[in-house]
Amino acid sequence: MDPETTLFRPGSISKLFTWTALMQLEEQGKLGLDDPVEKYLDFALPDTFDQPIRIIDLMNHTPGFEDRMIGLFVQDEELKQTLKDTVSRDIPMRVRPPGEEVSYSNYGTMLAGYIVQRISGIPYEEYVKKNILDPLGMSRSTFQQPPPADLAEDMATAYSYKDGMYVPEKFEIVNGAPAGALSATASDMLHFYRAYLNGGQLNGARILKAETVRRMREPSFRHDPRANGIAHGFFEIGTGDVKGFGHGGDTIFFHSISGYLPDEDLAYFVSTNSTSGMQLTQNLGDQFFSEFYPEPSGSELAAETGIDPDLQQYTGTFAMNRRSESDPTQIMGAVTLVRPRITADGKGLWIASMLDPEGSVYLPVARDIFQEKDGRMRIVFLRDNRGRVESLFANDLPAFLFSRPPLIEKPVVSITVLILGLLFLLTGLIAPPTGLLTLIPRLRSKAGSPSREVALWSGRAFLLLILTEVILVASLGNFIFLPIGPAHAIPLYVSAMAVVVVLVSAVFVWRKKLFRLLGRLHYTAFALTQALLIVWLGYWGFFFV
Repeated sequence: MDPETTLFRPGSISKLFTWTALMQLEEQGKLGLDDPVEKYLDFALPDTFDQPIRIIDLMNHTPGFEDRMIGLFVQDEELKQTLKDTVSRDIPMRVRPPGEEVSYSNYGTMLAGYIVQRISGIPYEEYVKKNILDPLGMSRSTFQQPPPADLAEDMATAYSYKDGMYVPEKFEIVNGAPAGALSATASDMLHFYRAYLNGGQLNGARILKAETVRRMREPSFRHDPRANGIAHGFFEIGTGDVKGFGHGGDTIFFHSISGYLPDEDLAYFVSTNSTSGMQLTQNLGDQFFSEFYPEPSGSELAAETGIDPDLQQYTGTFAMNRRSESDPTQIMGAVTLVRPRITADGKGLWIASMLDPEGSVYLPVARDIFQEKDGRMRIVFLRDNRGRVESLFANDLPAFLFSRPPLIEKPVVSITVLILGLLFLLTGLIAPPTGLLTLIPRLRSKAGSPSREVALWSGRAFLLLILTEVILVASLGNFIFLPIGPAHAIPLYVSAMAVVVVLVSAVFVWRKKLFRLLGRLHYTAFALTQALLIVWLGYWGFFFV
């Protein structure tokens, strides 16, 4: 590795170049930050809400779109899409009013990049090269995917970690370049940040006016004025007297952090090229501030403030709102959970998060703000309009909000549905009357009444369809890299129809006493649990609506 020549994939740090491009056009009077985005588009967005999505909403991650992962990354160049196709062909659902709640949005950034492309009249990648990379001397950086030949030979190899070994992986192509397509060296990334430290210019080349850079350091969205927020696309970083602006970035295999501290005249960039690197970048950023800009720990601040809130109101389950609402990755809402609980001594909360997966003790340091007992990490809670604790976010990640989920999304509901569904699915495979293992003997016997045969065969058809779906999903492997869609859910659609027949058959099973009592009970339990399972799968987007 050579910081001058080795290229890494900074992932979402690429977004900073998109925001810079927007501000260049704003300086030139070609757009306004409060303008509705559709003013610059050649296609229509869903009119789900009356409020228009503004340019600044894209920068603040508050446009209100769901966030989809399927198709974002591909490794086959034939699956690479144009920017227009990416933003216009399969538009994500608008799931919340714009400007009200932060929810990290790749699609919002893609829209911003497409607006840059539309206004400038040249491809996004070309615009960024001409107006940002070249002026700053970032000759070892590119948004082309894959990189041109002279840079590709110095591209860091990506690695996954499997069975105790690092396995080299193919180059990741991002569909929607403005959101994460950059390949860059560490040295070039510091050219970019030096320009921001120098008020928008470097070595005589200016990319932004000094006044614009100053405006970009002002918060453009905060959920809580006491906490970090978003400053024109940059995340506010640091606490207390040390304030900075930066962004992290993740592809499937690369993980990076970066930022700059204006008052300290300091910038940093760190990138790793393996799936196991995420925790390193998270810990390194925290340790950097703790080492060079130490602040009072949570225990010190708690002793100083002496507040003693009702901790019970902060406990429970919170699910991340950044997710899809229309494909199977919606299930991320069921697994990206934060569940604060009161510590044994009753003085604080034990919280595990993306930044602290092993969990730490957090103590109250202000109303609705908790800080790590022995560190600087803060968790900020938000209340709804009735004063109830409704959401939380980590102060270092202000664009990732976690809110209390509805009942159907609570872990106890999902676990119950899955256990019962899988249990009766298994018994349905082996036990009469539906059991597939009893199929051959029954084929040899005389057929029963039509009602009995419908009940038997609808149950067996459902079982076969579910098995088909399991095999199909297993064959997909890492679906994030595959352009899967509604066609892959056909067995589930047919399964849903089959389970309706099974439910109707359950009524006739009792009316006509088609089986023995134990068989009727099992058939009914099988029908009800499979219906619940289908409803649960439908809720979590497995039907690709």
